[in-house]
Amino acid sequence: MDERQEQSSRETRPALKQRVLETDFRLKLRFALKRLLIATLVAWLFGGAVLTISAACRPGPTIDVVVNSLLVAGAAFVMGGFIGFLCGLPMSPKSGGESGKSTTDEQSGGLRPNDVLQQISEWLLKILLGAGLTQLGNVTLIGDYLKELTGNAPAAMVIVSYFSIAGVFFGYAMTTLYLAELFNAVHNSLYRGLQQQIKRQERVIVQAEALKQTVEVKYQKNEVEYVIFRSLYEPQPEGFELAIRRGEEYLKQDPIGSADIFGHLACAYGQKYGWKLKQNAKPGDAEMKTILSKAVEYGRKAKDLDPEWGQLLQDVYKPNKNAIDNDWETFKIKANDPDKIVANFIKELLTTPTSPPKK
Repeated sequence: MDERQEQSSRETRPALKQRVLETDFRLKLRFALKRLLIATLVAWLFGGAVLTISAACRPGPTIDVVVNSLLVAGAAFVMGGFIGFLCGLPMSPKSGGESGKSTTDEQSGGLRPNDVLQQISEWLLKILLGAGLTQLGNVTLIGDYLKELTGNAPAAMVIVSYFSIAGVFFGYAMTTLYLAELFNAVHNSLYRGLQQQIKRQERVIVQAEALKQTVEVKYQKNEVEYVIFRSLYEPQPEGFELAIRRGEEYLKQDPIGSADIFGHLACAYGQKYGWKLKQNAKPGDAEMKTILSKAVEYGRKAKDLDPEWGQLLQDVYKPNKNAIDNDWETFKIKANDPDKIVANFIKELLTTPTSPPKK
């Protein structure tokens, strides 16, 4: 036992160490992203302060230049933030890599989240990067276009470059730090809800299958009881042979059976015993002893399951005159019950109640 525990602990140590390293890496990444976010905000405030001071030091309409410069800075920051958002948008696992291996969700039959937004972000990012690289030689046109707002072209280039870069870092940090966790939380919540719904449906299916099996077993039991009962009134020997065959075939599947199945089998063996005597069989023969013991065995089981069968067996043992239900009447003759097996069983029935005891 100790060796197994030690071996199990050895196997779990690498996995535990890996989880610790992954947790430490996530914490360090979160800390770095938070510092990047704070630094970006500080850079934005610093840039705004520099814009205000530089505009105040220049001759001319200071308020207009400050407002226009802040508007340009805000626009550059938002554009950079959008690019940072596209870069930091979390990606869901692909349906299959180059190696042909599928993801865990697909292997388990789970659903993958909708990745249309991720595909759009990839397309937009590629388009923006491609267009930016092709127009890199005309980047100075930005300064010429915005120089009327900021006062001169170099200032416009500095504002756009500074705040767009700050926006990229800000958008990336915000998306990676908060939006990715939000996506994961929503996805996990939906996945857990889906799994719970699947489990509930599986439980309902299992319960329905169990109920179906119970109904089928009950229906089959009722059918067998009816067939055995009807066979007892068919011509002999076909009637009791059919009753014995159907009853014992059913008991192989369901040994618990029912009181009616055991009781009707006891009557069927009583009919078979009487028919064999008419065919000149001897009560002392091994086959006849087996038939008699089977009749008593099934009669005892019927009485144990339903005490009312005790009275029914007494009635077929001592039937009224011209009664049809006389399956055990042949056992009344002492020569036909040399060992008094049936007689003793009937005496036992006389000393036991024929109905369930009242609580």
